[in-house]
Amino acid sequence: MKKITFLILVMSFLMISCNNDDSNSNNTSPTDMNVDGNSDSDGNDEAIIWEGDIITFEKTNNTDWTLEANQDRLTDNVWITRANNNGLFNIVNEATGNAGDADSTIPTDTEWAYGTTENYNTLTFGTLNSLINQNFNSIVDGQDMVLHLITDDIYIDLKFISWQAGNVGTGGGGFSYERSTMN
Repeated sequence: MKKITFLILVMSFLMISCNNDDSNSNNTSPTDMNVDGNSDSDGNDEAIIWEGDIITFEKTNNTDWTLEANQDRLTDNVWITRANNNGLFNIVNEATGNAGDADSTIPTDTEWAYGTTENYNTLTFGTLNSLINQNFNSIVDGQDMVLHLITDDIYIDLKFISWQAGNVGTGGGGFSYERSTMN
């Protein structure tokens, strides 16, 4: 009788212990959550789509791109700006927007596509240089674009409004765009 009682106690302990471990494995830690607190059924992060208000960011000609006011500080990893010529760059990781070729990853930690965040998962993303064929003067074409912040896995609707050619007229590196914000 003592053996049976002992076995029942041991089995009960094991069953309780296993149940507690299982219940803890279903808890989602803060690192498994996206900004909105959502995770998919596997506990993996879901892409974050900024669907908040539309704002306009503008860097005017001949202004100091190292100042916060002339940088679109999207996250801690991506601050988009432009010197007084050349293309856009991420001043967190880069000192200039002189891309050089279509394979350049400038601005770093970003990828771009034509379209909207409504269908981000069907778009073909690439570097900004390859998307616009290294022709920044053609960037103001009225087309909707999606900016993907790679490390943060954030998708942002964006449309360029203006682009000042570096060697045309007064030059100066001015540009502006409209973009969505965090919800």
